[in-house]
Amino acid sequence: MIVGVLNTLIDLAVLNALMISTGHSYGLSFALFKAMSFSVAATNSYFWNKFWTFKHNLPVSGREYMKFIFFSAIGAIINVSVATFVVNVLPRPIIVNSILWANVGALSASIASKFFNFSSYKFVVFKHSQT
Repeated sequence: MIVGVLNTLIDLAVLNALMISTGHSYGLSFALFKAMSFSVAATNSYFWNKFWTFKHNLPVSGREYMKFIFFSAIGAIINVSVATFVVNVLPRPIIVNSILWANVGALSASIASKFFNFSSYKFVVFKHSQT
């Protein structure tokens, strides 16, 4: 759970830095920013999940990392799709500014993709490390 919260915070920090620095918080720019922020968080996720969550102390292997990238790519599609749907399709409440609404979309996406990501890492990527 701690790794998931840390990854969500990294995802949101990178996303907000990109939105604030460019002034873009919706449309295609948002989808690209969300993909970038997810990728940064997923890289962090690999190392924390490998060595801490699943206590897999073997050296990093190309095969294991490729499995992680494959499942993270599917997780990214889920994550970016949900966030983009919330931000670009659902009507934004009038009292909510676009940056806050983008964060609502990002958090919704995080919740939607966490189960898939955790399950694929636990049961496929780091499966051999459990007893």
